[in-house]
Amino acid sequence: MNPAGGYTTPQMRDAITRTGERNIDQTAGMESRAGQYDVNNQTFQKNAYLASLTAPPLVQTGQSGTQTGAQKTPFSAKIMPMIQGAAMGAAGL
Repeated sequence: MNPAGGYTTPQMRDAITRTGERNIDQTAGMESRAGQYDVNNQTFQKNAYLASLTAPPLVQTGQSGTQTGAQKTPFSAKIMPMIQGAAMGAAGL
């Protein structure tokens, strides 16, 4: 008997139980993937920061192609604002 007053067969009870368990498993899987995404994002940010500290500055002097005598902006100065912006967007800030 159903406490609400309705009758359910054993098959219906089993189906309801399986549905509840499936929803719990699905929620746990989504939370696990979200957690791993956060870990991967933090690892990428750490590695990108360390790479920017250890990378030699890319400065060009002289002539090459269409740029003559111009100094190029170091790569790390170009990429770090993009990485930081993406990190802030992923963090929801």
